[in-house]
Amino acid sequence: MFIEHRTYTIRPGKTLEYLDLYGRLGWPAHSEHSVCKGHYYSDVGQLCRVVSMWEYESLEDRAKRGAALRADPRWQEVIPQIASLVTDIQSNLLLPSSFWEETRK
Repeated sequence: MFIEHRTYTIRPGKTLEYLDLYGRLGWPAHSEHSVCKGHYYSDVGQLCRVVSMWEYESLEDRAKRGAALRADPRWQEVIPQIASLVTDIQSNLLLPSSFWEETRK
């Protein structure tokens, strides 16, 4: 199991627009194909950032879920609108520490 930690940099002044658009049109498709462990935006410090965390069992699971999402007509419709508000995307794959409670279940 691992978490994909994605950070999106949003065009200045467009964070609330991004969240509204993604929440209404992107989230229904995205959350159907992947397990979200958190979705946040920055309000202090480095602004214009949206962070999402997605859980996957393996790289194969991630690839399969990603392919299903990209094939979803709802996602295909909204992604150009979302992409126009994003200036950068960073993705990190995070592995659980051996002592983390969730890994012992």
